[in-house]
This record gives sequence, C-alpha cells and structure tokens, in this order.
Amino acid sequence: MGWQDYLAAVRQATSYLEERIVQLASSYLHDEGEIIYLRYESHSLVVLDSQWLFTSVFGSLLAPDHFPIDKVERTAEDYVTIDEITRVFSAVADIPLLIKLLEDFQLCHTYDGRTFILPSLLQQEMEEAAWSPVSSKAVYFGLQIRCRTEIDSFSCDLFPRLQTLLMQAHPDKLSRPLLWKNSAKCTDGKAEALLQITQDKRQLNIFVRSNDDNREDCDSIMDLLKDMTYRLLHETSPGARSRDMVVSALDLREHRPQPHAYSREEVEAAAAKGENLVHPQRNVPEKVKDLLLHLKNLKGMLGRLAKKRPELVETLRHINPILDHLRADDVINLEENDRIRAARTPQDAARELLDTLETKGEETCVQFHSVLKTCDEYASKLLQ
Repeated sequence: MGWQDYLAAVRQATSYLEERIVQLASSYLHDEGEIIYLRYESHSLVVLDSQWLFTSVFGSLLAPDHFPIDKVERTAEDYVTIDEITRVFSAVADIPLLIKLLEDFQLCHTYDGRTFILPSLLQQEMEEAAWSPVSSKAVYFGLQIRCRTEIDSFSCDLFPRLQTLLMQAHPDKLSRPLLWKNSAKCTDGKAEALLQITQDKRQLNIFVRSNDDNREDCDSIMDLLKDMTYRLLHETSPGARSRDMVVSALDLREHRPQPHAYSREEVEAAAAKGENLVHPQRNVPEKVKDLLLHLKNLKGMLGRLAKKRPELVETLRHINPILDHLRADDVINLEENDRIRAARTPQDAARELLDTLETKGEETCVQFHSVLKTCDEYASKLLQ
C-alpha cells in the first residue's frame, strides 16, 4: 500500500504516533524482514506480506518457462502487455499499485503505459551487427569491472536493474536503449555505449565510442554509466569485491570478441613513466593515452595537466617560445616540434602540444611546467 494509506491504518490503532516515529518503526521492521518498506523522496510503498510478494507476484512474474504455474506470456519482442499483467495478477493485487511496486523494484519499465519491458525476461541475444565498425575516425574506450577472487560474484539482478536504469534515463540523459539478454546499447546523442555482462555474472564491460574522435564525449557518457553501475553494484552486491580493468583500445577498434584488459595499476605505472603497454597476446604496443579515458585522475603533474587541459588550450596563445625551450631541452624532437608549429590555430597547436606531453609521461610534464615558469607565468600557476 502507499505510505499515506499505511500511515492512516497505523493511526487508527495508535493515533498519537508522529509520522517520524512510524517511519523509524517501519525501517526497523524492514531490517528485521517483517515488512518491505521502500522509501523515496517523492513517495513510499509498504508491503505488509512478504510471502505474498515473493510467491504470488515474483513467482508468477519471473518463473522459468518450464515451471508449471500460471505466468505472464511475452510477445515476440519479449515485452509484456498490460492485458497480460491484468490477467495473471488481477485476483491477487491492485494492478496500478502492483505496477508501481515493480517499477520501484527496478524490475520493469514502460514507455506508453500499455507495454512493459522486464529485463529479467529478455531472451533475445544481441546480433553482431548491433555493434559493428563505424567511422575510421572513431575512438574507443573500455572499462571492465570483474570479480576480484573466485569467491566473489555479482548479484543476478545487477544487470537487469542496470537495464531498467538505462530506460529510466530516457529522454533526459539517454535515448531509448536497445536491450537484449545480458547486453544493452545506448547513446546520449554524442557518443555510443555498449554494456555487457558475462554468462557467469562475474564480469561487466562498458565500452564507449565517439564516431568523430571526441574523447570528451566518451568521458561524459562513461561517467554517467559508471555512476549507475557502481551505485547498483554497492546496493545489489555489497559483499562482492571487484577490480577495475582498462580494456585494450586496439581490440575494441577491431571489435575482437574477447578484448584484452589491463589492470589499472599497470596502466597508471606506464603513464607515470611515459611508456607504452604491450598487448600480451598480439605483441603490439598501445599508448596509455589511447587506453585511459580519465587521465585527469592520475596523480602528479600528468594528472594536473589533464585536469587543466581546457584552460591550457585557451591560455597557451604564444606557444613558439615554449617550443623553443622544450626543443632546446630535448623534451620534444624535431618532428614533434614541426607538427605542433604547423597547427592551423593557437588552440590546435596547444592541443597538439598537450597530446605530445601526455604521451611522454610524468617526467616530461614536470619539465614542461618548469618551462612555463619562464615563458608563461599564468599558465604555470594553473598547474600548481
């Protein structure tokens, strides 16, 4: 029942209780497993009979096809209609309240009020063409969240609830996502993302790409999806230990079915030294800048330079004296020097310079900061 109906029923028996006391008591009963109390800023729901919810609702809703009970039938697209929900549950529940309950549990979503998508019931697998190569200028980044040890595992409802959150993010943050069993594809209009979980529920991948080589667009959608995923991970699998891996950009660009993933520690260590990583299966070098989307999260001068990159692009208007010093100190070579000077605008030259410095690593960025103290005091202070 809704909170106001529940509160009215409680006050019929104990009219002197303040609402705050009823909330605290209900939270205690929820923790004890006596009731289910779903509390939100805009509304709250209370389930007084947990057995009814699990048996009469979840049982008929989520039972496997071979279970001999009356359960909801899906359309060819794996959707469930309001008529089907009414047929199965009208005898045991108020349908509008039941739908609200299922939405609060992140079990379903509807765009039109008539057709419902329940990610847990999806059976169709993603076709290879759904994530096929695009523009040759496309840039890819990937995050892999994997269980840390053999005894760790993610909850079976993690990915279906994540798919529900993707649907709820439409239209404010994302376009309507495409959903399959264990896969989802979405876009914010600038970059695309593919999310997948392995069959054993021990590894979740988030791949993002920008068709026009814009890593800032990739950054934006990755942050949104990471926030959704980690929030759900902590809620659904509080005891599971996980580790973040950085997916090979080379494998992502070539759409390899099982892309290699580097540990974040080895990527950050290579970034600090200005070294490449070598793909262990293919023996091909990969630049840290091509792998790590969030260079600004690195420690030291390299991280500060990445964090202040937008301001530096606008500030470094007189770049030739800086290049003279960097060339004299052998920080950049002749080819790099010529390429930066050939840039069309001062902003393009600044971007080219920063790209070069980020590739070379921490020590080079420290030397660059020393040069700025001589050539551009304002830019130097940005990095302090």
